[in-house]
Amino acid sequence: MALTISVALAAACCFALGNAIQHRAAGRIPSDHGVIQLVIALFSSRQWLLGSSFALSAFALHITAMNLGVVAVVQPFMLGAVLLAVPIRAFLDRARPTRAEMLWVAFTVAAIIVFVSAANSERETGPPHDGRALAMVMVGFTAAVLWASTANRFDRRAVRGFVYATAAGLTFGITAGLMKFVRHDGADGWVGLFSHWHIWALLVGSVVGTTLNQRSYQAANLSVVMPSMNSVNIVVAVAIGWVVFDEAPALTPVAFGIQLLCLLAMAYGLLRVAREEDALEAQHVEPVPEIRPQVRPSSS
Repeated sequence: MALTISVALAAACCFALGNAIQHRAAGRIPSDHGVIQLVIALFSSRQWLLGSSFALSAFALHITAMNLGVVAVVQPFMLGAVLLAVPIRAFLDRARPTRAEMLWVAFTVAAIIVFVSAANSERETGPPHDGRALAMVMVGFTAAVLWASTANRFDRRAVRGFVYATAAGLTFGITAGLMKFVRHDGADGWVGLFSHWHIWALLVGSVVGTTLNQRSYQAANLSVVMPSMNSVNIVVAVAIGWVVFDEAPALTPVAFGIQLLCLLAMAYGLLRVAREEDALEAQHVEPVPEIRPQVRPSSS
């Protein structure tokens, strides 16, 4: 388990840096841009491309960690990327994180550690259930796209951000599960890997999830996006690990209760961290200068 956690933490570090840079770049793009305009604007941003390079490194490390261990261990540690992004954003903004913010980061990290310990699902598993995986992918991706398509029906930006964030969390949770197929499909080399549908669904899901994620950044503050997206992400990923890979978490009443409490604690900790981030960003917003009409002196 130690190697699995080490690789997962390395992936989280890369993802945190990429996430922080991408968030700054996406936040500068007008929210009224369509999908095509958004994609063009993002790929035209050097800052966003830099963040994407770190995100791709995190993607490769994430796949490695998934194939070294079980979903219930890896995916919660990937949540650490959100928490690591706090000091990284502060460094980029040349600011210092508040004491309250770092306390809530520590609180959430503690909840992650207890959750992983209580899940206790590090065990050998048999071959994955391909039919179950296909059904979950088709239903999940369809639900995510349909749910995201309703976002513009809501007038409040916070609600639109919640819709995009939960749709992104659903998509990312599915792609996390698909990562575990790389070891099985790649046993016969690169030809075998790309001859299966899993890798193509993984690539499509990654693109869709990233687009929805950038949409959520545009629509709402971090206090809305972070808790909703990451909570859904973990629940969906653990469910796929259970249904598709037989990675059942510990289901004794005590262990299940601890896992549920830790999941709620993670969501609440993320909420408090995000609120501190929003307050910090609000302090750095430059006020719009007041434009006063110039009064010309009357000619005598």
